Amino acid sequence: MSEIRTRIQQSTYPKVAFLAQWEDWLMTWRDREDSAPQGATELLVRTINLCAGRSVSKELLSHPHYVRLATRTHTLCQRLRGLPRLIKKAEQTTDGNGTDPSSGVDSQQPMETEMQELVQYVLQTSDGIDLATKQTFLTVAKSFYYTAHCSPTNFNLHMEKLSGTGDPSALKRRPSGEGSKLRMSTWDVEII
Repeated sequence: MSEIRTRIQQSTYPKVAFLAQWEDWLMTWRDREDSAPQGATELLVRTINLCAGRSVSKELLSHPHYVRLATRTHTLCQRLRGLPRLIKKAEQTTDGNGTDPSSGVDSQQPMETEMQELVQYVLQTSDGIDLATKQTFLTVAKSFYYTAHCSPTNFNLHMEKLSGTGDPSALKRRPSGEGSKLRMSTWDVEII
C-alpha cells in the first residue's frame, strides 16, 4: 500500500499529486496531538502552497522556525478575526475611535506591532525556510488584516477599482499582470 501511495505522490499528474499531498496534510492535521491545529490560517497557507506547486515536507512542518511562523500568523489572524467585534465594543465604551479616553491607549496598536514583526520576520530572517513559503504566511495575514479593517462597501469599491470597469466580476476576465497596487496601514506592504 505504501508503494502505491509513494507512486501517487510522485505522479507527474499534478491533480493526482495534489490530492495525495492534500490527503496527507489532512491526516497529519487531524492526528496532531502535540498542539492544536492552526485552523483556517494553516488551511489557507497549505492550500496556497499546494496550489502553487510547493510541497511542504513533514520535516519542514516540524522545523522550529516554521512552527514559530505558523503560530505567530495564527495568533495574529485570530486576533484580527475578532477585531470588528472589539472595535464595536470600543465604540460603545470609548470616544468612538478605539482610544480609551482615560488611558489614551489605542486598542489596535498591538496588532499593528505584531503585523510589523511578522513582516520583518518573513523578510529579514534566513532560517532555512523558502521565502515563497514564508511570504504565503504573510499573504494570509494580510488578507485577514484587510478584511478586519475594510468594510464590505469599501471591499466592493476596491474590487471595482481593480477590475477597472466598475464591475467586480470583470476581475475574472482581466489578463494577468494588469492590476493596481493597494497600500495598507503603517507597515507599508503592497498587495498586488
